[in-house]
Amino acid sequence: MELLKKKNSLIFILGLVVGVFTGNGIFIWLGIPTYDQLLEMTLGKPNALNRVIAILVTGVLIYLIYSIPFNIFKRKKKSI
Repeated sequence: MELLKKKNSLIFILGLVVGVFTGNGIFIWLGIPTYDQLLEMTLGKPNALNRVIAILVTGVLIYLIYSIPFNIFKRKKKSI
């Protein structure tokens, strides 16, 4: 079971890394706004308060992206 958990973690981390590097180029190619453009459209021109808000929102998103798959994995493990 430990090997399965390590394999899932590796696949999850590799997927995030590949998505970060290829996703931005694909979004630009398709004309979809990237995350920095979305933050600028939402919050306006960067200033001190907007940067703090952007950092907090980004931190929460990263936490959710990281924690949700592992919580699902733990629930499945308990049901087995």
